[in-house]
Amino acid sequence: MIVVAILLITQYSIPQISTNSSVTRIEDSALLDIHVLAYTEHSPIVITSDVDFIAQKELEGWLGNGTESSPYCIDGYNITYTGNCISISNVTVPFVIQNCFITKDFGANLTEDFDDCINFVNVSHGAIINNTCIDKGDAAIFINKSNCSVIENIVHRN
Repeated sequence: MIVVAILLITQYSIPQISTNSSVTRIEDSALLDIHVLAYTEHSPIVITSDVDFIAQKELEGWLGNGTESSPYCIDGYNITYTGNCISISNVTVPFVIQNCFITKDFGANLTEDFDDCINFVNVSHGAIINNTCIDKGDAAIFINKSNCSVIENIVHRN
């Protein structure tokens, strides 16, 4: 199933946007109405090592070869889940998560201890670019013991 995201502002005033650590935060949630229309639906992604990343890349058909010039690319997904939507740990290969719409499954109970959009633990060479993270109970983007880039993401009601 293909879904497209169109961002519509439902009132005439423009929301106040502040930038902090390369994460765009929309301050006035009453002004935002999001319709999901062009992403590919996907189940949560859990990657626990470089070897696991390579195996999932082959299975999923993700682009890139895991080098600095051609990182593995997780791109264009709609992941709706109560729990961590993308969880990556113990990874050193270059990769990017981009253009994804990540949100909570409102009809489900929390299935694990954490409810993050994107969760990194002990990760290097990762980039989180141009994603929309909405309505998660914990962090939109949680990075622990990792050296990664977070660029031009939209974070709302987390």
